Amino acid sequence: MPRTVLIPMDSSENSHRALKFYVSQIRRENDRCILFHSVEMPSVSIQAGGRGYRNEFWKEMIERELAKVDQLKITLEKWLAQENIKAEFYASDSWNNTGHNVVQAAKDKKASLIVIGCRGMGRVRRTMLGSVSDYVLHHAKIPVTIVPPSTVQHADQSQ
Repeated sequence: MPRTVLIPMDSSENSHRALKFYVSQIRRENDRCILFHSVEMPSVSIQAGGRGYRNEFWKEMIERELAKVDQLKITLEKWLAQENIKAEFYASDSWNNTGHNVVQAAKDKKASLIVIGCRGMGRVRRTMLGSVSDYVLHHAKIPVTIVPPSTVQHADQSQ
């Protein structure tokens, strides 16, 4: 039976490193690979201009974010074609946080594995700022492979 593998993607090197790790280390020929992107919906301050201004500003911000999603999809499709890999691209514009959206996408798509990159924050920063990979690890009901950064990026890594 084929596995369904969900790989959260954005334009960061961390997510691309997770995809490359999946391809080179754990990919199986009959895997169903789903590249998932959680669209970050913009927020507009109530203080920002009049109602018409807010609506127009909001619309422009959403259009810019959707253009980024389209560009990400094109970039990933080109890379996957070079590697001769077929994958589905799935995006969510839910208002929930990214970690929640990843877990929900895995559930919706009946994934059997999540492969996710991380930024390599130390415990102090991760505790204060939160971490998508940490959230996914603790809330997903399926195995999660977290691909660490290639080098230590923060001084508080050892804490």
